[in-house]
Amino acid sequence: MTEFQPVTTPVKKRKLNIYKKILASIVLGGLFIYQASNHIKSCSQTDNTIYDETTPVVAVRPPNYNSDFNSAFKNYFDEEFRNKSIAKLAGAVRIETESYDNGQSPVDDITNWIKFYKLHDYLKDTFPLVYETLKVETVDKISLLYTWEGSDPDLKPLLLTAHQDVVPVEPKTKNLWTHDPYGGVFDGEYLWGRGSSDCKNLLIGTLEAVEQLIKDGFKPTRSIILGFGNDEESTGFGASALNRTITERYGSDSIFAIVDEGTGVINYDDQYIAIPSTAEKGHLNVFIELTTPGGHSSVPPDHTSIGIISRLVALLEDHPFDPILSAKNPLSQFLKTVTKDSKNVPDSLKKDIQNLDKDKSANERVIEYLSKEPSTNYAIRTSQAIDIIHGGVKSNALPEYVTLLINHRISADSNSKETVDHFLTHLKKISKQFDLGIILDGEFIIPSTKNGVFNVSAQDPLEPSPISPIDGEIWDVFAGTIKHVFDDIVLKDTNETLKIAPYLMVGNTDTRRYWGLTRNIYRFQAQLAKSEDLTSGIHSVNEHISVDQHLQVLTFLYEFILNVDKVKDN
Repeated sequence: MTEFQPVTTPVKKRKLNIYKKILASIVLGGLFIYQASNHIKSCSQTDNTIYDETTPVVAVRPPNYNSDFNSAFKNYFDEEFRNKSIAKLAGAVRIETESYDNGQSPVDDITNWIKFYKLHDYLKDTFPLVYETLKVETVDKISLLYTWEGSDPDLKPLLLTAHQDVVPVEPKTKNLWTHDPYGGVFDGEYLWGRGSSDCKNLLIGTLEAVEQLIKDGFKPTRSIILGFGNDEESTGFGASALNRTITERYGSDSIFAIVDEGTGVINYDDQYIAIPSTAEKGHLNVFIELTTPGGHSSVPPDHTSIGIISRLVALLEDHPFDPILSAKNPLSQFLKTVTKDSKNVPDSLKKDIQNLDKDKSANERVIEYLSKEPSTNYAIRTSQAIDIIHGGVKSNALPEYVTLLINHRISADSNSKETVDHFLTHLKKISKQFDLGIILDGEFIIPSTKNGVFNVSAQDPLEPSPISPIDGEIWDVFAGTIKHVFDDIVLKDTNETLKIAPYLMVGNTDTRRYWGLTRNIYRFQAQLAKSEDLTSGIHSVNEHISVDQHLQVLTFLYEFILNVDKVKDN
């Protein structure tokens, strides 16, 4: 097998048989993963909007779709274009751009970020028309901001985002990779390597779409902004810097819409369904320090500090957060769409799902059903993961200081206060049992005692995101472009048509930095997920992506930019 095997066979269209558990794993499984939320004004709908799945999305095609000035269809099936496109992505994958949780901002210390300049040089060499036509800026030394000025400055710009960094490859797992994680090997169907799917695919696809539009003679009426942060997988300094720059330049609520990485297109019961995420769960770390008297281990208390912390952990894990599924949660809207015409879902469950926002008993039965599967369980409740624990330094010395970190992903129907209150309810029980004090964020809740004290801090709070509009002209052009690309191009040789349902992301993307710019935020990568994508290796071994999926992403962005250019602001 060569390092880069060109595409030499026609594009294959396959029907995928994905069972319910596989579907749930694809959609909810570790897709893309923090500061308090901003309140957004000028909203086109409230957070209680309910998606009407009975109203079909209408395909929206660019006015020039059937002309020689639109190359979307031709390029998707053109063997030479496909080879060149996947080669561009392979070149980006070969450039290692890992970021780490303990990394510093490039402004404070550039050391760990210098390697990103190799990617910057590669992008400049690979997309000459972009660099000749657009204004290209480096923000806070590493993040990239591209501006394609439109002819009408009164129109709000469109913002397309991705990130340059990738999660690190664990050195001990390198021998488990089928190919070198930074080899950029293409075997004729899949490109292998770290970042191939998360998310250099989106970064390269965005630049390819713009490069092709320039080549085809397109000149935008509405300005197009591309923002590529450097540390989405870690600290988020890059997106914060980009947000600051864009806000200073254009103001709050100044962007037409934002499209970032996220969920994609699935096949379930022979139904093709696009599931753009219109909301994200929140995020909160709770850090606990327990200090107790020390002493010699030959005369221990009945419960050492490690034992006390263990009791707390057991109590928390025995009392998970209560599930809740309201009509505003995009998951409920997704369920209604995906099950309505399903051949496998029992009629009784279908009926309950359709009535979950009207019938309390139906809602409870749906929750009970979803709670049985780990992959859907945490889409309807706040999760709590006991991730880090430290304590003890010597075998003959009692542990005087023990720490515990709990990571929470906050339900769309909850908030950070409820999350902290749930934790405190159980901590107070342990405090009372062992006569210990409690400090929360620097303030005493229960005074310290001779037995010790819990010192608790709520870190990195992020409220659940605002819910993006799922009606109106912006949604219509966004969803309509998705339907056009898949009905007219990707699925053209089948008898299938695409459905669209909003969805909820259980992780967070760079969009958490952009809430003040617009309510119209859609986390979506326009690629069809296959059953084998369960092992696509995102954040793990053997990350890969198919050439079809990469072409789907750039084809959607190409057509979306054209469609958006014909929309006038209200």
